[in-house]
Amino acid sequence: MNKAFFLLLVLASSAYSSDLITLDVERSGSTSVTLSLEGGGSSSVFLPHDSSNFRIVGGSYKIVNNTATISAGPSGFTTFSYSSSELTTKTSSSWKLFFTAPENSIVSVYMPAHAEILSSSPKPVKVSADDSRASLEFQGGQISLEYELKNLPEPEQSDSGLILPSVIILAMSIVIAAYLLRTKSHERQVSEKKPSLGLTSGKKEMMETFNENDKIIVDYLLSCEGKSKRNDLEKKTAISKSSLAKAINRLEKRKIIEIDRTSTTHFVKLSEYFLKL
Repeated sequence: MNKAFFLLLVLASSAYSSDLITLDVERSGSTSVTLSLEGGGSSSVFLPHDSSNFRIVGGSYKIVNNTATISAGPSGFTTFSYSSSELTTKTSSSWKLFFTAPENSIVSVYMPAHAEILSSSPKPVKVSADDSRASLEFQGGQISLEYELKNLPEPEQSDSGLILPSVIILAMSIVIAAYLLRTKSHERQVSEKKPSLGLTSGKKEMMETFNENDKIIVDYLLSCEGKSKRNDLEKKTAISKSSLAKAINRLEKRKIIEIDRTSTTHFVKLSEYFLKL
């Protein structure tokens, strides 16, 4: 094997707490890693040797050798992401994923499309599926997964003769990275801004962390004054019910949208937090 079995990711500053780490594993073995950090100050992250495609929202970073030093911006909430192929190793019949995260973190692993999980250590605390992809949630620590890639289904041809892809490739730049910023400094900064449907630089930076379905939903809400009936949202975006429910749940947890459940007809609207970005 010419790849390391374990690649340690260490957050070296006590001023930061690593709330969420997301791993988006592709069929090629490449993995996108997104860290959502909340708090002030700076933190050091040790990177795999082949790390690339660096992106940061809400702060700045500097890389020296294989160490990235992340500094918080005014909001105190930062997401940092990168890509690496050294977290996975291919055997003759399967793939193995090894990752070590801080003990106080939550790690969400999105498996490749049409992957069958053969073994997992430790056992995930939560498992779910979205279309052709499974996601597993772990507490921080050493994570080991073995999986096998199944053949992709043949593409189907529509009535119009156009061939549609059978697999939707999710765009992750970290993902899923998001918790409501609870610091007082950020609340003061946001309160000074007025809600706007305009596509500001802050909104663009946040939307770069969305996957495809999340972006479709937010784009649609921006086009209809920031609010829509949930059944209209399903019809207009053409997202399946199960995928729409998962996307709405993700966006609500990130405080990007709010759900008005006071009447029989549920309304989905963009949050004041997002509109002030």
